Amino acid sequence: MKANPFAPVTNDEVTVVNHLQTLLLKLDSGLVQEVLNDIVGEEIPVFDNWQTEKQVASGEHPEIDAPDGANKNTFLLGLSEQPAVITDADLEATDVESDEGRVDLYATGPGLFIIEAKTIGSLSESQLTRYQNSLPGETKFKTISWADLSQALEAVKPKMSQYERGLTEDYLTFLDEAGLGVPHRLVQRPYVKEDGTTGLKKFAIKGGEPLSIEFSWEENGVTQNTIELDWQQFVELFEQVDPDVLDAAFVQSGDFDGSDRFNDSTELGAIDPLMDSDSNIALKFVYSTNGNALKLGHRLDEGGKVGSPRGKGRQAWMIAPGEGTDLFIYTSEQYPGLNESLREALFVEFDRETVKEALW
Repeated sequence: MKANPFAPVTNDEVTVVNHLQTLLLKLDSGLVQEVLNDIVGEEIPVFDNWQTEKQVASGEHPEIDAPDGANKNTFLLGLSEQPAVITDADLEATDVESDEGRVDLYATGPGLFIIEAKTIGSLSESQLTRYQNSLPGETKFKTISWADLSQALEAVKPKMSQYERGLTEDYLTFLDEAGLGVPHRLVQRPYVKEDGTTGLKKFAIKGGEPLSIEFSWEENGVTQNTIELDWQQFVELFEQVDPDVLDAAFVQSGDFDGSDRFNDSTELGAIDPLMDSDSNIALKFVYSTNGNALKLGHRLDEGGKVGSPRGKGRQAWMIAPGEGTDLFIYTSEQYPGLNESLREALFVEFDRETVKEALW
């Protein structure tokens, strides 16, 4: 088995971008144009001299020898783990103070094409605005995910030479193993405990085959528990739950208060067996009076108290009153929330195709 020239696997931003530069320089410029046409959604000029790492300050032109045609053909592509939810109006309204930044990847030719890349989360308005305000002429911009780039490269592979196709497959494998090649959506809610402990409650939809749903949380930067269900397991578990409870907790989110619905701790659904790190025991979704919360985790034994599941020997993933709004609805720049139609397709209708389409 041949070694991957892009190894070792990493999601380090500079490394991932440098590998992308290598691929773009090795591919025929006409094929690169097809990939960019697909991504941008319009016919763009041919670019073939891809370069990296140029400093740029807001309000000042980057240290790029931009051609005359750049005033008409300037393109800015935001490439991130999750596609940013940013509009032209957002960029125009964002006031960015002058600060230094780095043009991740760019090419000149009959115009100027700039790629601003991020390998964790989404790009912010300020990151893109810094460059849009600094570029010559009227800038056209688009935001996509690394998974979108993978899909565009995959579509052009049949037209490549054997060498180009092999190198592209190596890069796509690199992105997959770095967790960037498969579309996914992640939402998270930060919290701080009284003792100063900081944490993140996370929920992710992961594309690919099979589609999977991941519940996780971390404290002080260390993952405490992760429960990942493939689509069939997710549906099997949550179809047992009263749809009104799911709608209130995950679709309406902020309106959910279990004390209005349950008099005692109550098991709402279970799938058995599902392998835990310690033993082959059932995964439970319950309402617990302890914390007035919905909890997902493994019950220690059949005699264990209903409503007190645990995850890998630790507290289960849980959602308490008021947390749903912060986790699922609030749209931050880096981790945009899930819109209501997607939450409904996921938790109430169990509409797999709608969920998959929302990932791209």
